[in-house]
Amino acid sequence: MKKICSFILFLILFGSVSGLGVTAAGAEAYYIVTNPGADMATQMNVNWHSDVEGSFLEYTLAGDTAYSQATRVMGECRAFALDASFSSGGISYTTTGFTSRNVCGADLSGLTPNSTYIYRVGKTVFSPNYSFKTAVGNAPFSFLYLTDPQYYSESTAAIFNTFTTQALGIDPDIRFSLFSGDIVDRAGIMSYWSLLFNQSNLKNMPIATIPGNHEYYDASSSPATFNSTFYNGFYNNPENGAIGVENSSYFFKYNNVLIVGIDSEAAVQSPTLFQNQKDWFSEVMESNHAQYVVVFMHRSFYGSIYGDYSPTLRANWQPLFDKYGVDVVLTGHDHVYCRTVPVYDGVESTDPRQGTVYITGGAAGSKTTYDLVNNPLFEVGYAHESSVTIFKVDAAGLHLKTINSANVIKDEVTIPAKRISGTSGTFNKQEYLDSVTLTSVMGDNTKALFNWGSKWYGYVNSVQLIDANDNVIGYDYLNTNYRTNLTIEDLMPNELYEYRLIVDCKDGTTLEKPIALSTKLPYGTIGNVFIDDADLENIMLLWSAALQNDQLKEYRIYVNDVLLKTPGIADTSAVLDGLNKYHLNDVRLEAVDIYDDVVYSFSQAYGEEADSVQILYSYDTLKMIVGNDLTPELTVLPSQSLDIRFASDNEAVATVNSFGKVTALSAGTAIITARVFGRDDVTASFTLTVEPEPEPEPEPEPEPEPE
Repeated sequence: MKKICSFILFLILFGSVSGLGVTAAGAEAYYIVTNPGADMATQMNVNWHSDVEGSFLEYTLAGDTAYSQATRVMGECRAFALDASFSSGGISYTTTGFTSRNVCGADLSGLTPNSTYIYRVGKTVFSPNYSFKTAVGNAPFSFLYLTDPQYYSESTAAIFNTFTTQALGIDPDIRFSLFSGDIVDRAGIMSYWSLLFNQSNLKNMPIATIPGNHEYYDASSSPATFNSTFYNGFYNNPENGAIGVENSSYFFKYNNVLIVGIDSEAAVQSPTLFQNQKDWFSEVMESNHAQYVVVFMHRSFYGSIYGDYSPTLRANWQPLFDKYGVDVVLTGHDHVYCRTVPVYDGVESTDPRQGTVYITGGAAGSKTTYDLVNNPLFEVGYAHESSVTIFKVDAAGLHLKTINSANVIKDEVTIPAKRISGTSGTFNKQEYLDSVTLTSVMGDNTKALFNWGSKWYGYVNSVQLIDANDNVIGYDYLNTNYRTNLTIEDLMPNELYEYRLIVDCKDGTTLEKPIALSTKLPYGTIGNVFIDDADLENIMLLWSAALQNDQLKEYRIYVNDVLLKTPGIADTSAVLDGLNKYHLNDVRLEAVDIYDDVVYSFSQAYGEEADSVQILYSYDTLKMIVGNDLTPELTVLPSQSLDIRFASDNEAVATVNSFGKVTALSAGTAIITARVFGRDDVTASFTLTVEPEPEPEPEPEPEPEPE
């Protein structure tokens, strides 16, 4: 009878242990988990433990249940074991169950976006199917956020499974779960990890996790804090984390959301690892674009029972979150639920495009005994209830719904989008650089508008002006597409400000060009300059002007770089005296302001170089008698037909008609000139002397008659 009882007891104990997921020696794959790839549209990571060499993973589209089209990926494995007791850095640690095995990972890449996959792991005996759905573009999706389940028994572990089932009932489109730490109660106890991997819902979606303080705890009843070694044995996160905290810090993208995990426990232990993560976070933000930025870590920014560390977090992280426009920070640690208003620079934001919402997610486990310490920044807060939060993501915002174990909604709100979902699709760097402008504000020369537009969105981190003293004008980081310009104030009138325009691109390149600003008031506009030669005797320069601010002093007109005249500012036309149509001329209109600076200049070519031509009278002087007329001979060389005009400089003495006929009117002298019309350079002339009519000879005396 004792033997039978002992055998029954053995079966009960063995069944209990097996239920926790402890595997028999030689198991090919266990503790299987799907983790995010860096880009979940095409990448996914898997982690598992194995007691054999050569285990592998097979994956295929969900419809291929027979795995006939499956792709095989060999596991990249490393030996993993921890002694039951060991020392590090002068501190003693204990573990239970960390016997020798392989920790294996497979990074799946080249996946098809917006597709559901299944996979299995093993060598000769395969695991049940696990599944995941890849991301696609900016399409709506949902994820589940939970924290601090702190599994230490089957009943506490079942809370996660129950919550996940509840959440999927509310929103079947949940693509992954996000844990902000303290998944197990003691990371140094292997059976606690078994509780996690034994949950059925773990097969249905990836989980993204970050370590909490309990992932650093050994197996002691009064736990000693080790490092991320325990945690790293169970997850295969993207290999893009900060130096020294690889795998326990990382980032990934799902559709239009960039999610960044920070190891706050490493930061508590090491100032170096704290700074490494801050530097890395800046690099991540400046190299990646997304409509939404979600950060998750364990320690809370507005803590209750564990609030002593919160000021350190706020002092170090909030300036970065403000700079980069983080939308929401998901934390745990305090086992109470609270959600702040959008916070910017430590206070409630008054700008809908700025501010981060901080959420402490309560507890997705049984430890709900802690009290809430209220804060004026809290919009919602409660204690003594376990809960999880569903985030539904679309282009309009992050729509969260927090439920308790009775499926009662405890919090529901939309965190509005601070950025649009899409980009321009193409980005020409030179065209963008050329589009940035710096102009005076109309009517106020102490202000200027620095305008960089919105085409930068998704491709540029910052657009700044640097002056001669290396002073910077502009934002350190453009965290919303609604930032398109900046007003510069307190400029000095009548100054020339010269800057370097610097554009920092997300691909690591930098664009640069000089840009200048004059702080004179605008003088208005001048235009429509043209030459009217309908009347060649009075060739006109005409223009239009809409002047303002009394900034102009005069106009200046130059012909072939020689000042011809200076019209007043009320004029819009001027006669171009002596302009020769048969010569190529440069006619220039300038506007001069009250500071004697040329603020407008327009040049126009007029005329053309004509062929050489001469006209010649056959004599230099000529005499005529009053009352006579004569058409002097005029020779044209080379012979051609020309429009010749004639003139007398003394029409009281002699006149000349349009045919060149000269009529002597009175005694005296006159110069008779012939010229080619429009060509003042082609003339001929002679001097005419008009003599009076000779006196008639007296009649002869009659001969005396002979006597």
